[in-house]
Parts: sequence; C-alpha cells; structure tokens
Amino acid sequence: MKKRDFFSLSLAVDIIILDIVTKWLAHAHLAKGIEIIPQFLVLQLHKNPDLAFSIPFPNVMQIVLSVGLLVLLIVYWKQNQRTSYEHFALAAVFGGAVGNLSERILFGEVTDFIAVWQFPVFNVADISISLGVAVLLWSELFAKKKIKGSQGN
Repeated sequence: MKKRDFFSLSLAVDIIILDIVTKWLAHAHLAKGIEIIPQFLVLQLHKNPDLAFSIPFPNVMQIVLSVGLLVLLIVYWKQNQRTSYEHFALAAVFGGAVGNLSERILFGEVTDFIAVWQFPVFNVADISISLGVAVLLWSELFAKKKIKGSQGN
C-alpha cells in the first residue's frame, strides 16, 4: 500500500470514529441543548430521517443512493486520483459518507447536533463531506489548471 493511500484510509477511519463518538456524546449530553453563542451556535440533539438539508426522501432510497455513491467514489479513487488534494478530499467524503450511512442503516435516521444560525442542523460527517467536496471542486477548478499551465511552459 502506498504511503498516500495509507494516509487516506487512516483519515477516513479517523473521521468515521470521530463521527461516531460525537454522535454518541450528542445523545448522552445534548437533549436540552447547549447555547455556545446566543442565537448563533447551539449544540442540540436533532434526529434527521431525511436527506441533506432535511430534504424528504424515502429511507430505502437514501441507502441505495448512498451505497451507489460510495461505489462510484471508490471507482474514482482507484482510477482518476492524481493529486494530494484529491486523496484528502476523497478520504474526507468517504469517511463522512460511511459515518452517516452506517447510522442511517442501523437506526433509519442520522444524528445531527450542530446548529448554526438558520442553517440546517449538521454533524461531523456532514462537515467532512462538505469540506471534501469543496477541496475536490477547488482542485478541479484551480489546482489542475495551475498544474496544466506549468507543464505547458
């Protein structure tokens, strides 16, 4: 196994563990909620049976969709990965997706507990997925152009 692949796998596993631990802590301690910054940041237990941003969608279809996306992610990881940014990003997306998918399969819903202003409530897995997607987009839009531009000189 390449060093970069080992790092990516370790990062994905770390994200899964962090997601599980924080969701467990949310269940154990956040039933009443903790207001960190009044009217802006609240830690409070919220169970989400829907898709991202609380978009309604049948649970079975969410699981099928999630498994399909994980398979596509693995195929992409194996075939097209070129930069360190992509390794990091794909590991972040994979770890977050597995964290949320495992909870959805086991309990039929996902535990969210971070409420920021009027944004939908989210969790560590959601942060990881969002960060990974943002890095992939950045890499695709800017980093690869820079690499291609420097190869042409």
